[in-house]
Amino acid sequence: MSFENLKNNYSKLLEFLEKEKY
Repeated sequence: MSFENLKNNYSKLLEFLEKEKY
């Protein structure tokens, strides 16, 4: 997996966690 791919997945994960907080 490429670094760009990893960053992308991580961003999505953070977004998901932000949403789940509320």
